[in-house]
Amino acid sequence: SYYQPGDHSLPHQDMHVGRTVAAVWHLSKNWDPKWGGALYWNHERGTNNAFVHASFNTLCLFSVNPDSSHFVTLVNEQAEGKRFAFNGWWQTGQAPLSLDK
Repeated sequence: SYYQPGDHSLPHQDMHVGRTVAAVWHLSKNWDPKWGGALYWNHERGTNNAFVHASFNTLCLFSVNPDSSHFVTLVNEQAEGKRFAFNGWWQTGQAPLSLDK
């Protein structure tokens, strides 16, 4: 993914048959957290939420399930860099499980 100043993503799930784990590998060198572009992972109950700044060579892994969503916060207009990340999923032949199971 590539985010420029003014870009963000809306909360969403990566639900798809067989997807069990999502991965976001941050590849932006010298990214300043004050520029935004953080990954926010949210559980529907409001517990176990995570906020991860786009730090170079950081890999974020999280469960793909119907109980959670995630999004990228707004990259502000003062951002001097480009927010790059590689996104992917681990797949199995099973349907995603709820975090309650």
